[in-house]
Amino acid sequence: MRHWCVALLGSIGLLGLSATSASAGTVSGDFNGDGRADLAVDVEGQQVGGQPGAGAVHVIYGSRTGLSGDGDRVFSQNTPRIKQTAEAGDEFGNSLAAGDFNGDGFADLAIGTPFEDLGPGKDNAGVVQILYGSRQGLRVRGNQLLAEGHGGLKDSPASQDDFGYALAAANLGHGRAADLAIGAAFEQVNGQMRAGAVHVVYGSGDGLTAKHNQRFTEDTAGLSQVAEPDDRFGFSLAAGDLGGGPHADLVIGAPQKRVGSATGAGSVTVLYGSRQGIRATTGQLITQDTPGVRGVSESGDEFGTSLAVADLGRDRHSDLAIGVPFEDGAGAVNVLYGSPSGVTADASQFFNQDSLAVGDGSKPSDRFGVALAAANFGRNRHADLAVGVPEDCVSVAPCVTAGAVDVLYASDHGLKGSAVQAISQATPGVQGTPQAADLFGWAVAAGRFRGTKVADLVAGIPNKDVHAPNDNAGAIAVLRGSSKGVTTAGDQFLTEGSAGLAGIPDPNDQFGSELSGPKSTIVND
Repeated sequence: MRHWCVALLGSIGLLGLSATSASAGTVSGDFNGDGRADLAVDVEGQQVGGQPGAGAVHVIYGSRTGLSGDGDRVFSQNTPRIKQTAEAGDEFGNSLAAGDFNGDGFADLAIGTPFEDLGPGKDNAGVVQILYGSRQGLRVRGNQLLAEGHGGLKDSPASQDDFGYALAAANLGHGRAADLAIGAAFEQVNGQMRAGAVHVVYGSGDGLTAKHNQRFTEDTAGLSQVAEPDDRFGFSLAAGDLGGGPHADLVIGAPQKRVGSATGAGSVTVLYGSRQGIRATTGQLITQDTPGVRGVSESGDEFGTSLAVADLGRDRHSDLAIGVPFEDGAGAVNVLYGSPSGVTADASQFFNQDSLAVGDGSKPSDRFGVALAAANFGRNRHADLAVGVPEDCVSVAPCVTAGAVDVLYASDHGLKGSAVQAISQATPGVQGTPQAADLFGWAVAAGRFRGTKVADLVAGIPNKDVHAPNDNAGAIAVLRGSSKGVTTAGDQFLTEGSAGLAGIPDPNDQFGSELSGPKSTIVND
């Protein structure tokens, strides 16, 4: 097992960042076709069969009143008929994505296990497990295993590839079913260590198939980029229709990319979809040095750590939010809007906690933008943006770095910095007591769990102490959307074993460490 760890000052010691959008973590999709979104939650530290850190995934189904323990299931690599075996440090569920890969009307679930070993000399090569949906929900029967070089997929598995590090699902072309993008962020490319790669596997009536599968790196012809050591291309992924055609487009983060002389400044690549699938020749490279993009590429910014794609206003196209959690130490988010010709920097926006005037403003180690989720929480017809701020102070005297989520509301003219809602465990009506290093907002997600027209917001609290001695057992907070936006009325506070959920909260399970947003791996003191 290997993580990329970044030293952070503050109460949580060492934090290892891994990404999606997104992805990464908890993701919603209607797995049983009842018109209500269901939630998949990663428990990355779960011990399975005596193997620490093997990992597991909870699937919690939506109901008229919200997420329900009825039918809750826990999947691991030791679940009968799953095509792998749980081993220490595998972290089954380190990334998640939901999409209808076989076009049958039920969402399916892709589960990344990037630290899976595939034989001698192939440590942490990585695999992705697919569970297909049905009227009864996700089923093990017919589950599918994806790996490099397996079943016709391009390339071959190698040590430290971390295939499955990030995932994103959308219809990228070649038919009507959803397709799957898979990040292998630490893959060696033409001798460049940890340069990174992204695979695209297309859906069909029979599910995901190797037919037409593609592999992209920064050295791919048409991208006009160069793979360099530690770029980590594919560290984060997101997809949606940003313009330029009727199909979804693919967004790829490389947060350690060197820009000029600025190491670790970060970049984002947009690849546009078409009837023939993803086209490298239309690739678009975006950094904070791109004309029109706010900010300046600086060493250690990590632009592209998190990504979100949704219609944030202005026109019918989806727009792109980019997390920069180390901008000036405190973090920021860049927003670029879609157009008929694709993403444009025209009238781009830049937000941090100083510009939003929420809480105690920007301060070192807030990590504003480490997680992003976009959905319509109810104030108008556009999607709004939830931003995780996992080390935010929720009280000023003394400062308790328990974490928060800032919700930016959209309008016909885009996101409004003046329409912001700060939510934490100190917010009246939100369950739970804020404690230092809880990491409320380390991951964020959204879904229509009650079947309403508006989405509900989920905040992961992976270091939440459930009851002694279960330090870092983890929890999630679920807050309802409404005509006035996110509300605390009817909120839920869920842990393993609560409200009918399966499982027992154990130390370092970190339930809720992954939601749709960046994949997150936390190394505790």
